[in-house]
Amino acid sequence: MMLVSVEQWMFTKNMMANDIEYRKNFEELEKSYEKRLDDYLHNPEFANFRIGNTLTIPVVFHVLHLGEPEGTDSNVSKLEILAALKQLNEQYKNINGKGVDIEVDFCLAQRDPMGNPTEGINRVDCSTVAQYDTAGMQYNMTGSGASEALLKAKSKWNNKLYYNIWIVNKIKGGWAGFAYFPGSSASLDGMVITYTSLFGNTLAHEIGHALSLYHTFEGDGGNKICPPNSNCNSDGDLICDTPPHKQSDCGGTNPCTINGIWENSVYNYMSYCPGTDRFTQGQKDRMRVAFLTSRKSLITSEACLSTALLNDVGVQKILNPNSAPLCSNVISPKLLIKNYGKNDLVSTKIVILIDGVPVDTFLYTDLPGKIVQNDTLTITFDPLTVTNGTHTIRFSVLDVNNSNDEYDLNNYAETVFNYIGVSTTSNFCIDFNNSVLYDEVKLVTLDKFVPDTARVVGCDNNPNNVCLAFKSFDSPYKDSTTSDLYFKSIDLKGTQYAHFTFDISMRQDSNCGHWSYIAIDVSKDCGVNWKTLYYKNDVPPPCNPFNSKPDLYPDN
Repeated sequence: MMLVSVEQWMFTKNMMANDIEYRKNFEELEKSYEKRLDDYLHNPEFANFRIGNTLTIPVVFHVLHLGEPEGTDSNVSKLEILAALKQLNEQYKNINGKGVDIEVDFCLAQRDPMGNPTEGINRVDCSTVAQYDTAGMQYNMTGSGASEALLKAKSKWNNKLYYNIWIVNKIKGGWAGFAYFPGSSASLDGMVITYTSLFGNTLAHEIGHALSLYHTFEGDGGNKICPPNSNCNSDGDLICDTPPHKQSDCGGTNPCTINGIWENSVYNYMSYCPGTDRFTQGQKDRMRVAFLTSRKSLITSEACLSTALLNDVGVQKILNPNSAPLCSNVISPKLLIKNYGKNDLVSTKIVILIDGVPVDTFLYTDLPGKIVQNDTLTITFDPLTVTNGTHTIRFSVLDVNNSNDEYDLNNYAETVFNYIGVSTTSNFCIDFNNSVLYDEVKLVTLDKFVPDTARVVGCDNNPNNVCLAFKSFDSPYKDSTTSDLYFKSIDLKGTQYAHFTFDISMRQDSNCGHWSYIAIDVSKDCGVNWKTLYYKNDVPPPCNPFNSKPDLYPDN
């Protein structure tokens, strides 16, 4: 049931071997652990943190079901989740075990990312996701099965504030579950577990990985050798009170060493042996250090606080600007806020920052009447002038009713917008030879699951003759997704006729169920309304699913 974890660690090793940036982050994180562990153990500053200080960790269970009634099969009931969470807490508190109390309490989130009340259980019908019903979730981001990235993106909450646990119908390959070590991508970080594995030790084991614990048999070369242990702080699982052993060593004695307490490994939650019942003091120290470093934001998260607060305003949505490029360098920011507090909202102060620099602070004391709890308000700010280029605008609530906001996790929102200027010449040409592509156009990729969606490439293998290429065959979606390329606004005042010419080529995917299209749309009211001038798709019959056509290059 636990074989998934060794495979997950192999995935991490493969990432370290093939991704320089990932390896750098992982190694730097491990170095920080070494330093913080020494501080944690010997610095009086951490005396209270070492013992007698229970940490509260918000978790959210995302139930990725197949449309069954709640409480049936993959759509597990709330009672089942509560029972699994109770068992997890008992294991980490050593209620019935023979190890140490980790002094951690995993709680179901009481607030969702917007500050709304929640049970900490997020149900998502994934019955229409390709391959999910038959193969389950893809494993290690490769092979068949529904895309891990796509499924997680349907539901994930901020991994800085919540620990995400996905309950799935199955995992490709028959695994029970897997979890990511600290420092992994925010889009993937968290734990995946099958609904049939909720009970037992899978949750405790995988969350151990999430808190930086390795297997007790780390370094056994795939169950072939006894792990090296010349320095227990840097060899094996980096823990000194878990004797090294091979994965299959689960008997009464340890074939690898006579040193140490064998039961600390053979009955350890991080081994693959049956009857596990403990974490050790060394493992506790390493997990607590994780909460001082890579998982620090979880212990300061307010996601387990009740929503019954007096003064609480949350940012619901940025209404303006949005992802479409601006037609003017003057914007009128617009924001939707919501009163979550019990008190009526009569005033609030909001600051706007552009590229990290405060540009104005707005104090609203003349609100249109009292804004009662759960009511929303649209605020339009004074116009701002921006320069050419890409910018980040951030809205942040500073106070509510002349006092501090009691819940600050929903107090801000930001978005990226772009102003690429207006062309006033009748001869407007984009040939993509500009080394800075986005000085000429603005790309908005609505399909976030297609990597490297658009890039400038050499046409016909000629680096001096470039074109813009869209990679559109990698989307795991069943339904259509879109990437939009915006050109500069063109001033045509006084022009009787306008012509737009372009070169284009397309090729058909080898999968007859996939197809792409291109449309040329024009707007004369700054993107409010659009008219399609040109449309072409790549599905000329017949389709040969076994003969993917070669890349084509624009010529007409």
